[in-house]
Amino acid sequence: MVWLRSGWVGSLAGVWGRSRGLVFSLAYWTLRRLLEIVVLRSRSEREKEIEILILVLRHQLQVLERQVGLPQLRPAGRALFAAFSRVLPAVSRVEPLLYPLSYGG
Repeated sequence: MVWLRSGWVGSLAGVWGRSRGLVFSLAYWTLRRLLEIVVLRSRSEREKEIEILILVLRHQLQVLERQVGLPQLRPAGRALFAAFSRVLPAVSRVEPLLYPLSYGG
């Protein structure tokens, strides 16, 4: 039994153990693509155009986010933010400062 583990049978078991994840990943990817084809076939042209428009808008948003740098704050602005952070409750402190464009901006 020990010889089988160290022989070529054991090495085949090691290869199968490593490639099992690859086989599972390939099967998952194939199933996902087949389901996408089924869903796309059942959609109308208008729904397909809307999905393409959403993808284009998301891409444009990503490009704009890369172009816009961080705001350059002066000492007075930093002091104002520090004062506001002491007054605001902890829950409302996080969202507006991290996601300023999500509020209609």
